Amino acid sequence: NFFLEVAGQEARGLPEWKESFRDTSDFHGHRSVIVRGSYRVDDVEYTAVTRYLVIDHEYDRYLTQLTATARFDSAESLIAHLHGIHEGLRIR
Repeated sequence: NFFLEVAGQEARGLPEWKESFRDTSDFHGHRSVIVRGSYRVDDVEYTAVTRYLVIDHEYDRYLTQLTATARFDSAESLIAHLHGIHEGLRIR
């Protein structure tokens, strides 16, 4: 899908982006891509996880995005909570 292909590469524009995970499996029946990695701004390194979903509703199509970002030195805490954040995402 064009939307997910383009959106899934958006993070590559972040400074010094290093991708560590990518999955294109459907999410609760919706086309999806999830990307995890790290990037650096000045002397600070960050970890980010972004999920993009394509929602088809009647005649409309929406590209949605959920991103969680934290300092890399607190990445373990972020990763522990990210699963809950993303699994708790509900589409209505």
